[in-house]
Amino acid sequence: MYTDELVEKRRFPFRDFLLKLILVVVFVLLLVWLLPKFMAPVATPKVDLTPLTSQIFADNLKRMQDAATSYYTTERLPKEIGDKDTMTLRDMIAKNLIIPLIDKDGKVCDLDGSYVTITKLDTEYLMKVNLKCGDQEDYVLVHMGCYNYCDSFICAKRDEEVVNTPTKPPEPQKDTPTNPEPTPEYCPITSCAANQTLINPGSKDCYCKDDPIPEEKPNYEYEYQKWIGATYSKWDAWSNWTIYVDADGIQPISCEDSDPNCLKRIEVKQERKQVGTYPKSYLQAYQSEEPSLSYTETWCSEWSYEKYGNTVYAKKGGAWVDRGIFTYDNPPQDTPTTYYELVGSNYLACDDACQTLPKFTFRKWEYTGETVSVTDHPNIAVSCATKSTKKVTVYVTRYKTVQREEPAYADVKYYRIQTRKLLNQGKADIKWSYYNDTNLLNNGYKYTGNSRKK
Repeated sequence: MYTDELVEKRRFPFRDFLLKLILVVVFVLLLVWLLPKFMAPVATPKVDLTPLTSQIFADNLKRMQDAATSYYTTERLPKEIGDKDTMTLRDMIAKNLIIPLIDKDGKVCDLDGSYVTITKLDTEYLMKVNLKCGDQEDYVLVHMGCYNYCDSFICAKRDEEVVNTPTKPPEPQKDTPTNPEPTPEYCPITSCAANQTLINPGSKDCYCKDDPIPEEKPNYEYEYQKWIGATYSKWDAWSNWTIYVDADGIQPISCEDSDPNCLKRIEVKQERKQVGTYPKSYLQAYQSEEPSLSYTETWCSEWSYEKYGNTVYAKKGGAWVDRGIFTYDNPPQDTPTTYYELVGSNYLACDDACQTLPKFTFRKWEYTGETVSVTDHPNIAVSCATKSTKKVTVYVTRYKTVQREEPAYADVKYYRIQTRKLLNQGKADIKWSYYNDTNLLNNGYKYTGNSRKK
């Protein structure tokens, strides 16, 4: 009743199962490979922060430049050509010129690697502002001077190109004069004679020239000029005297009030003062006999024995008596019957350095009993009634010096400073008026030689 096909299926059931299993595995592997591609997250577009980073750095550099420009007033600028002054960002923060600068990562810019250096050139100053924030570092060079468009004594040159500036958005261009006026310089001439005019008053090349007296022309007006000199503030009070050393480079500065360059005076002085003391031992010595050791020997019982040098002395029937205090130019020496106790030394006769020797004060003691040299009178040792073992004290000579604290003197240098400010550099006042305007002439105005039609 079975067909061939049914017989065939029953004969190979395991083969069908194996084929189905292979198909299932292939399907699963294909699904695993394709599924991540459909589920991959959408990539977030990257934002270019380079312009913002450059702007932050440029703003910090500009803030540092502005703070340095406001700091370098007349008295703080280098004086001689080639001299320079440097401030680190740490110094500027300590002087309250600026607050710490924060970079693009929110970190404080390098306090020592960031600095400002200003150098004195021939007619102006060159300021370098260097900023270092993390791995980013750059600088600008700014020419500074006293130009006619400055709001303060010194400002940046308008037509100066910034060198090696960091990338930042372009700023609107400012109109600059095609022929900028020369840097004003002080004129050494303060006034001219009544019939003369000051030529080039704003330059060191100024000079006095005879007034050109023009011929009177109808319907013309004439140019008159009067030089108005510089004005200054009152001198500040002198500073307190300050100690300095030669290494500080302090030099006196003396100048007249009429000198347009006279903005600071320095006075120096030197005084000899006691700066301390030091111990000094004087070469003058005195001898003192002091007990050092002793030994025993059989001697007369009623005597006491002492040995000085090579001589033995026997003493009896007395005592040591205080004879008072005495002053000696040269210290006395002890003997078997007299000894001296040092009380002190007197320096009243010394000069400041005490080159002369001091006087010595001793208390004198004397022995009032009988003293005999046993060495010179050996019978003393055999003529006594009783003998016993006696202690012989041996005295040795010791040399002592007198010492005291000597004052130490030194030359101390002091300086003090007085300053004033330049309020107005002075200028030429120009007026136009009719011929022979006596009102202007009597008030110091002079003809320039120029005229124009009314």
